[in-house]
Amino acid sequence: MGMLVEGDSTDDSILDLLVQKGTASKEFRDEWFRTFCFAILKCKSIVTDVFFRHGWNYLARHPKTGGTTLHFAIASPKSLTLLTRLIEKGVDVNSVDNEGVTALHIAAQRRGIGFLRFLLEHDAAVDAIDYGLGGTPLAGTIFGSNLDNARALIEAGANVFHKLKTGRPLVHLAAQQGQTDILKLLLVSVSVNELDELGETAAYWACQNGHLKCVEVLIAKGLDLRAGTSNLLEEAIKQGHIPIVELLCKNGIPITVSCLSYLHGSKDFDPGQWKLVHVLLRHLNSRQANGGDLEDDASDKALTVECAFSFGFSNLAAALLEAGRSVGFLDDRSCARLLVICAEQGLVSGARTLLSVAPSLGEVKKYYIELYGWRALEVAACQNAVELLKFLLEHGWDPNHEDVQGRTSLHLAAIYGAVDVVRELLDECSVEHRDKDGNTPVHLGAYSGSTEVLKLLLSRDGDLERQNKARETPLGIASKQGHVEVVRWLLEKGIRFQTGDTSHLQPLHHCALHNHVECMDLLITYGCNVNAKCAGGNTPLHVAAASSAWEAISRLLKADADTNCSNHQGLTPLAIALRHAEQSPSIIAELLQKTLVDWDVPLSQNIIFVSCTSGNSDAIAAVFARLKHERPRQAKKTIRRLLPELLAELCSSESVNIAAFPFLLEFMHASSKEVLSTTILDKAIRAGDDAELAQALVDIDPKNAYLRTPDLSTMLHFACRFGRIKIARVLLANGAPLTAVNKRGLSPLEVAKEFLAKEELDRFANLFKAYEATLEVLAEDGNMRDTVRAAELGYYHIRVANKK
Repeated sequence: MGMLVEGDSTDDSILDLLVQKGTASKEFRDEWFRTFCFAILKCKSIVTDVFFRHGWNYLARHPKTGGTTLHFAIASPKSLTLLTRLIEKGVDVNSVDNEGVTALHIAAQRRGIGFLRFLLEHDAAVDAIDYGLGGTPLAGTIFGSNLDNARALIEAGANVFHKLKTGRPLVHLAAQQGQTDILKLLLVSVSVNELDELGETAAYWACQNGHLKCVEVLIAKGLDLRAGTSNLLEEAIKQGHIPIVELLCKNGIPITVSCLSYLHGSKDFDPGQWKLVHVLLRHLNSRQANGGDLEDDASDKALTVECAFSFGFSNLAAALLEAGRSVGFLDDRSCARLLVICAEQGLVSGARTLLSVAPSLGEVKKYYIELYGWRALEVAACQNAVELLKFLLEHGWDPNHEDVQGRTSLHLAAIYGAVDVVRELLDECSVEHRDKDGNTPVHLGAYSGSTEVLKLLLSRDGDLERQNKARETPLGIASKQGHVEVVRWLLEKGIRFQTGDTSHLQPLHHCALHNHVECMDLLITYGCNVNAKCAGGNTPLHVAAASSAWEAISRLLKADADTNCSNHQGLTPLAIALRHAEQSPSIIAELLQKTLVDWDVPLSQNIIFVSCTSGNSDAIAAVFARLKHERPRQAKKTIRRLLPELLAELCSSESVNIAAFPFLLEFMHASSKEVLSTTILDKAIRAGDDAELAQALVDIDPKNAYLRTPDLSTMLHFACRFGRIKIARVLLANGAPLTAVNKRGLSPLEVAKEFLAKEELDRFANLFKAYEATLEVLAEDGNMRDTVRAAELGYYHIRVANKK
């Protein structure tokens, strides 16, 4: 019914008829209530007067929620003048809806201070309690993060000691929601150590939800850290809130061994929690160094490494090792598995303990991760755990051991950018050792993007131009990965940039392919050939166009890359760029401007065909504009020569692409239009909600509005199936049968119920209801046919319906 409010119609008789018919139905009375409220908000007196004549008034309530016009108005961004008018008309400022919510609840949570003060000045109840959460307007300010409103309500006498229906005080709610400033306001009157229905302080909720500032405020106000049922430190650890853990420790809560057990439940703690584990270990080591007791009770003493590992808590077992816990008995395999975890996390003390208790050091050394062939040493190399790596080297681990890819620990340190480990291994490993793909540590260092690693390898005469089995150089690899600083460093070293890989892709091709514009800038500045060809005769511009690298295309065009060069398939960069549905209009325009177009080339190379099949309307428009400009008299002939194959491609393609049809219609013969219009309309409905195209197709053949398919479905059925509300309006305005049923006995609205979500379904139901009301009006006064359809359906091209 939004058309009644949004339109400028002043035909009172039409409005009267529609309101009379519509409001008589209980089914859509909530929609009419919203229309009535919108009319009030927009000051549409002609509409509100019609409603008043049919029994409506300012005291009306929403039939489902029970909200008043004031509830509706306070939730809308309108001026205070409207609220004044509603109150003057008798709307009770303290009226509640079905949930017990008043206008002040809404204003406190969602509106500015001006609206809140207006309601308070008109005697709004400051401590009204809703029926759901049992919240007051002050609680609403917490949910709405509205500090000014909270301050105003407290100044007006709001009860800061109020508790929600669950028994939760507002101070706890503020801490739970992270509302630090509102929390400060409440703590002026409320005790910082007040307990909620669970026996918890507000700090418990702040710790659980990671609100560090709230915890700081509570501590500053004198919080007893041991008050409440739960252990605050345990809660912060379980939730992984490291800053809060640090804060609690700083304020006197000790870290003990039991804190490590907080990290797991029925299974081992997640590897992502190791950052927190390292924090706990740091505090444990510090406390131990200062002579503190690391154990809370007997259960801590019973928590051994063996116990944790036997229950499958491998990460916890490694953390306990590092904390110096009692080990118990571990066999060689258990020691080896834990050693890998220690290597991954750099736990030197834990690794030292493991080697001291392992039954056979030789067996531990043999253990490796099957997927990669990595032993503890290789894992330490990847993690840049240099101290642990030194420890393992001292105990006989071989740094030249190869993993499943033929890589030594130096290869792995290089690819992970582990500078410290690379420095340590330079005397142990060869910088020219090749893996199974022919990569030296230099290749992998370039892949990592670390210039520091490359400098170290170069200090041992690492070859910066050697090719691997794919004929990739370090410069080519760095260009492919977009490592700007490595590319700059290699170019400064005088590395050749013309070398191609097995596909003849030079570094500039790789940059173009992956849209690495900064690396392209460097290569072009150093004189790289922007028109060099790789396999298939593709230049960097072709490669960039193929991968939709629009910034790369722009940079190459600035470098005067050849736009007219064709690859081995006869395609220019423009023809390749036009194949993408997602395009950059400005880049396409620039390519069109700089490319010489041959309009008579074969179909697959023709930019008309390519752009039409890509499905980008902007590109199609640009190509057609160029054609009409260059061949004003031959444009129709040029396109009609391509039409048979082009239409066959578009109509038979499984992908839904209708972007070209609006452009092609003017070039099609009348007979072709009529034959294909139904097929095109079907595709249009599946593709989107293009009402303009739908109308054009109905204009070509009016039968499209009510034509039936073999299963007796109409196009209106399809519009409902795919949620095309605009096309549905077009079809209805052109005589589509609303009550037609398909072979399954389903009407269009019943099809909509089967496939659409509620919100979308309601739009169709409202449209059909309006259409039925229109038909009733037409039955009473046929002379009003055009006017009523235009006003109600939001569709103004009625001439087709008049022809029937």
